[in-house]
Amino acid sequence: MLLLAEQSYRHLPDEIEVARRWWHLPLDTLLPLDTGETYQLLFSGHLGGSKGPDIRDAVLRPLASSSPLAPAGLRQVLQAPRLCGDVEFHVRASDWYNHHHESDRRYNRVILHVVLRYDITQPILRQDGLSIPTCTLADLPAEEQALQLLGAGLPPWPCQEIIPALTESERQQLLYRAGLPRFEQKRFQQY
Repeated sequence: MLLLAEQSYRHLPDEIEVARRWWHLPLDTLLPLDTGETYQLLFSGHLGGSKGPDIRDAVLRPLASSSPLAPAGLRQVLQAPRLCGDVEFHVRASDWYNHHHESDRRYNRVILHVVLRYDITQPILRQDGLSIPTCTLADLPAEEQALQLLGAGLPPWPCQEIIPALTESERQQLLYRAGLPRFEQKRFQQY
């Protein structure tokens, strides 16, 4: 019986696929939520570590809503001009509970749960009791899904055009000059 259950899910992608689609989302993508609300993607965040949420410090803008489906606590958050927090990826929404994130304090900064398949009706709860919205990537408009899947249509980064034209010495100088201020900034940043 277990083999049949395992085989029925083999056609589903893994969390790496969810992450790949997330990283291919263009900035300003509108993310439809299970609450009927919409978030605008302002910054995709930084890759999380091996323990805790998949993404750290993503920035999202809640779009104004008067939806009666949104929990009262969430409607208060929607008054904020933007949210900064963590994002967790799963293939299925129910994986939040299968992985026991609802009892893990490391997930109390999660502001968005991103999935490929929304397979439960209960809200996603953090350990602190706050309900967080879920975005199903399959609910994105077809053109944004095509951009995710192909990674096409996005303009190249300026460095993609400049770096190949530089000599090895010029590349090293450029990276040193660009990296040093970033290192200094991180050195004084407090966590």
